[in-house]
Amino acid sequence: MALTGYDPSAVRISIINVGNSYDALIDALVTKNQTNFVQAMGSVWACEQAKQFFIAYQIDIATLVLEVNKVYNSIVSAMNGAAMTLANTSGSTWSNQEITISGASIDLSPIKEDINGVKGIDLQQATVVLAELDTILRNVTSALESTLSAVSSSGFVGGEMQTDLYSAIDSIKTKIETAFGQIKTSVNTAITDTINKYSTDASNISSAFSGGQSA
Repeated sequence: MALTGYDPSAVRISIINVGNSYDALIDALVTKNQTNFVQAMGSVWACEQAKQFFIAYQIDIATLVLEVNKVYNSIVSAMNGAAMTLANTSGSTWSNQEITISGASIDLSPIKEDINGVKGIDLQQATVVLAELDTILRNVTSALESTLSAVSSSGFVGGEMQTDLYSAIDSIKTKIETAFGQIKTSVNTAITDTINKYSTDASNISSAFSGGQSA
């Protein structure tokens, strides 16, 4: 016998777990990003260029978070709507299970125009901090995989409901991973170029000083 319907308890647990994975995703995109990348980079790179760079980065992350919020609201709304429809069909009731959407954003106060009066970059430490983006991307991927896991036993039984929900989330996972991956690549290129430029300038100036010529 192949039943078609829903398991209210399983649907509720699935939505709760979607909420938990959403929290983990925001923690990666904003909280860990703030502490491990933005704040850390603020202690090793300070100048007008750094401030302008991170203004653009803040906008990129805010845009991605806005999309994440919209997507997860949509997921939960669709699951609640499906449960409500099936509850009405079976003559029972359904109370919506909500998740809390975050208003967190990147704070740029750690990014300064100078550090103790010096404008520039710590070439070695900036490279170390830049590698934190790889960790953040892994955390983003882990959170998205948790979302997939959360809907793998969504409680919707029969037809293509379970398969279609999982496929939709899998597609969303790819889009979010790709979006942050593109941001990461752009940031990596920009900061690496900056590190190389400072390194080249320092070498040329040192050579000019040792030769008694202007840089």
